[in-house]
Amino acid sequence: MFLICLITYLTFPVNNIFQQIMSSFIFLFILPVIYIKFILKKNLTSYGFQLGNIRYGISLAVFFVFFSSLIFYFLLHYTKLTQFFNLPNFVTQNFKFFLLYSSLIVFFTFLYEFFFKGLLMFGIFKNQKKTAILFQFIIFSIFLLVMGGLKWSNLLYISISIFSGITAYQSRSLVFSFAVTSIFIIIANALTINFLKQ
Repeated sequence: MFLICLITYLTFPVNNIFQQIMSSFIFLFILPVIYIKFILKKNLTSYGFQLGNIRYGISLAVFFVFFSSLIFYFLLHYTKLTQFFNLPNFVTQNFKFFLLYSSLIVFFTFLYEFFFKGLLMFGIFKNQKKTAILFQFIIFSIFLLVMGGLKWSNLLYISISIFSGITAYQSRSLVFSFAVTSIFIIIANALTINFLKQ
């Protein structure tokens, strides 16, 4: 089911952002949920839809967001990372559009976390233990590169995927890995915009 949804999603024709949102929601969330609930007859809690170990989750989420943001800050100042920055001007120059763009990040992050960490790491690779973190990272990275190459948003998703994977695995919850990815990407975009305006 994972491969069917993934391949169909990658090859399904879309012409605008609305169609992309609907396609993503259907192939990365709705169909997998139907498969889990009605074919496998399993509870979504087995796929990370739970709070899990809250202490681990909060601790790791706070640490990884802080650590990743700090590393990213130094990379902005001492490397040419900004050459990959390709957000449109209306996002970088208008706070309302930045919030709208950030809401899209949150939406796609939710889908990616469920599909690649819930369905893949907690489902297909559940018997691989910690190796499942690496597997989901590799497959997710390949997926993003096939989707859009080395564009800015993909680089941010890839860079945080290992840390969010560790968070999900240790807490047994997608809630905290979702928080790690969403917050880091929003902070990274805000830092980059601020850096370029200096």
